[in-house]
Amino acid sequence: MITLYGQPSCGPCFAVRRKLDKANVPYAYVDLAENQQQQARLQAAGYQETPIIETPTERFSGNDPDKIDRAIEEVRAIEAQRQQDTIELNRHQGVDRS
Repeated sequence: MITLYGQPSCGPCFAVRRKLDKANVPYAYVDLAENQQQQARLQAAGYQETPIIETPTERFSGNDPDKIDRAIEEVRAIEAQRQQDTIELNRHQGVDRS
């Protein structure tokens, strides 16, 4: 899953949310204006601008289309693997849902 950290008045944050919605990938949105603890944690890690995008393998800031596309592909691959694992587990346990 992707975690998107943003702020209400952040245009690039809105654009990233729109792109993730269009791509139909799971993500969580964290409003840093309402979550000071997360904001402090990210600032301490060196992130000074939003949006901040976090995937299972990386974290970056800014509305970088190439990085966002890679994040979407990463999450899609993980979700596809989870679905395949579930199918295999069900097949192994004798459950057929097809």
